Amino acid sequence: MKLLFYLIFIVSPLTGGELSGKIQDSSGAPIENVSICTTSWFCTKSNKDGSYKIANNPWGANFTLSPDGYTALFRFNKHGYKAITTVVSSENLDIVLEKAIEGYNEWFIPSCSVDKGFENKLIGNTKLKVAISNKISEIKSYGGDYESLAIPISLNNEPGIKNDYLIFMDGPSVSRGFPEWWSVSLEIIYDRDVVYKNQLTGNNGISYLSFIDMKAGSKDGKFYRFIGSSVEIIYYEGVSEETANIFDNILESLCVSQ
Repeated sequence: MKLLFYLIFIVSPLTGGELSGKIQDSSGAPIENVSICTTSWFCTKSNKDGSYKIANNPWGANFTLSPDGYTALFRFNKHGYKAITTVVSSENLDIVLEKAIEGYNEWFIPSCSVDKGFENKLIGNTKLKVAISNKISEIKSYGGDYESLAIPISLNNEPGIKNDYLIFMDGPSVSRGFPEWWSVSLEIIYDRDVVYKNQLTGNNGISYLSFIDMKAGSKDGKFYRFIGSSVEIIYYEGVSEETANIFDNILESLCVSQ
């Protein structure tokens, strides 16, 4: 299913590092408290009249915009609406957000729990975990403040056949907050928020994104998925549809360790 959204671009001849505009719903009503976030995971929120402004700051929202080719990636999201992630080159961008469809635009996941007689094991990062069979051996590695874990999958057990991996990573600024393949020519299957209880919100109108879930496919039949934040991610890249389905089934058991 292809993600559908509306974008209204207003191009300014100015060059610099400030993005502004208005956010409204499909009826034209302004939407306040929409998070507008950069790839550095710096966010601000829209005002009561739907207006917003986010300025370039080397210690926060670090970006440069220009009609000559300087672009930046921004994400617009609010609980109850379809998130929009888009590459922006102008300094003015008005956004129309549509109502979210639960399960498609927002993914509600439970807290982790292990019942008596539970035959699988929970593995993963600090917060995000999945349930896998006790027979599957995950690969772990450590480096300073960073930790990674991989679940290998091979659809052919012949010698020399490369495994595909579902990878878990966590640590300070382990990602830029968005998958690197976002700017590649891929068809976005979905872009949604991962919603769970007790999400953290910053002070003074500044917030930081919770987890996001993005999936895309390429023309040559390869699939990509990214779940995470700036400090914790789960992903696979360039795998076949069959392998993607196996990884997606594992990810359906995703839960949050409180």
